[in-house]
Amino acid sequence: MNKNTRRITTLSLLVAVTIVLQIIATFLPIKLPGGLELSFVLIPVVVAACFYGVAGGAIVGGVFGLVVFIMGLTGATPFTTYLIFEVNWFYTVIGTVVRTTLAAVCVALVFKLVSKKFNRKISYYVASVCAPVFNTGIFVIVFLTLFNPVLQDMATENGYGGNVFGYVIVAFVGLNFLLELATTVLLAPPVCMAVEKALSRSK
Repeated sequence: MNKNTRRITTLSLLVAVTIVLQIIATFLPIKLPGGLELSFVLIPVVVAACFYGVAGGAIVGGVFGLVVFIMGLTGATPFTTYLIFEVNWFYTVIGTVVRTTLAAVCVALVFKLVSKKFNRKISYYVASVCAPVFNTGIFVIVFLTLFNPVLQDMATENGYGGNVFGYVIVAFVGLNFLLELATTVLLAPPVCMAVEKALSRSK
């Protein structure tokens, strides 16, 4: 198998895994006590960013966001559906597809920079930390910027007054971000190391 064929095959598998994981997260969320949800969708994003750089990360990250948007179109995720049809569909594209693509690109750039100074194992862990941080951070920035009026109303209705930032952190980030961070850091580096071994054997 030549290099280009291997690249296309691996990226195709990562795209497929991303789609499956996001569909599972949408329709069959794995719940923990306290309402926390286990989501593993950032793992293939990290793998793509580490092995195939900005382009690979952008493809897989973009697919992640695209599936989120499509789930909103179908009505599977009520909040996204509301944003698409009742608020602004274009802003919702930015909040889903553009946001996840940009997050993946940032992970790829960080991995490239860190891997020049440290070994790949350390770089995998750094990338795994950055993935949920960038994904959540960009989410917060985009939503506070583009959907501020909607969030103001939601914050007021839920007893947060004018504290929109506090509402976003509690309602949309909170402990779920910490769980996403923990699962990504725990699982993505071993997956990256396994992929590295598999790719080296196929050369």
